[in-house]
Amino acid sequence: MDKSTGKAAPQCAVYYYIDTPCQTLSPARQGALTLQILHDAFLSFFGIPLQESLIKRTSYGKPYYDSPQEYFFNITHCSAAVAVAVAGVSVGIDIEAPRPVKCRTAKKCCNNRELEYIFKSSKHLPDRAQDLTGEEAKRFLSLWTLKESYVKMTGDGMRIPFQSVCFDITAFKETGQHIIEWIKPGQYQSCLYTPGNITIAVTLQQKPDLLASNVLWYRYCGES
Repeated sequence: MDKSTGKAAPQCAVYYYIDTPCQTLSPARQGALTLQILHDAFLSFFGIPLQESLIKRTSYGKPYYDSPQEYFFNITHCSAAVAVAVAGVSVGIDIEAPRPVKCRTAKKCCNNRELEYIFKSSKHLPDRAQDLTGEEAKRFLSLWTLKESYVKMTGDGMRIPFQSVCFDITAFKETGQHIIEWIKPGQYQSCLYTPGNITIAVTLQQKPDLLASNVLWYRYCGES
C-alpha cells in the first residue's frame, strides 16, 4: 500500500514447472501441465474456478478470459518447462531452457547495445554462421525472454520487430535471489528470474496511477 495515495500495488503470481532432470516435455504434456497450472492459479490467485470455455484468443493470438470482470493471465512453455502468470494488469510471460543460438539470430533480434551485452565487446562480433558460446547464449536468452514477454503483454506478438523492443539488462535492479527487475514508469515493468538453467521473464503493464506490481514466484509441484 502506498501511504501517500492509499492505493495498493497490483499483484502478479508466476507458477512454473521444471521437469527434473530437464528432460523434453512432449507437446501433449506441455498442454496438460499448462492447463492444470492455470486451473490452480485461477483458484489460488483470483479465488474463482477456471472455466475453460471462457478462454479466448485475440486476432493476434493473445489468450484472454472472456468475462465481465478482467482476469489477466498468460502462458508459456519450452522443451523442459511450462509457466503461467496471473495478474491484476495485462501480463506477458516467456520461458526458455538452454538451447543453441546462431550468431545471426542475435544480430537479427538485438540492437547494438544488446549485442555488446551478449558478446561483451563493441568491436568484435563473431561470424554470422557461428553458434553463440554457452555464456553468450545465456545472455541472449535473457534478452529474448524479456522481448517475448513484452510483446505478449501488449498483445502485438511477433508483428513487432524484436530489434525495436530493447532492454538494458545492466540497468536492472536485483530484487531477490536470481531475480532482477526494470520499471519504465507509466508503461511497463519487466522481471527476469533464472532458477537453475531456466530463464523466465514476465512483463506487466504499468499504469500511471498505480504502483509497480508485486511479483510472486512459485515453483509448481502439484503434478498429478
